[in-house]
Amino acid sequence: MKVYRLCYVTLDTLAIVSFIAVAMALCTRKIAATQFALYMAISNVGFTAGSAAFGTMQSALSYSLKFLVFAAVTFCSIFVMRSVSINDHNARAIALQPEGAR
Repeated sequence: MKVYRLCYVTLDTLAIVSFIAVAMALCTRKIAATQFALYMAISNVGFTAGSAAFGTMQSALSYSLKFLVFAAVTFCSIFVMRSVSINDHNARAIALQPEGAR
C-alpha cells in the first residue's frame, strides 16, 4: 500500500505540473494572466464536478462499474488532449490581435 501511495502522489504531481505547463503555453502574452486564471478556474470546476460525481457513484455503483466509468472518462480525455495543438492555438491568437499590437 505504501508503494501505491508513493506512486500515486508522484504521478499525480507530475500530471498537475504538466497540466499547468500546457495551460501556460496556451496563453497569449497580452492577456496571459486573465487567460491562465480562466484555465485554472475551469480546471477547478472540473475537479469539483468530478468529486460530486464520484460521491454519487460511490453508493450507486459497484467497484468494477466505477472502474469502467473512470476508464471511459480517461479514454475520452485522451482524445480531447490529443486535439490540442499549442502552435495552432498561438497562431490563431496572434492572428486575432490588432495589427499594431503584434
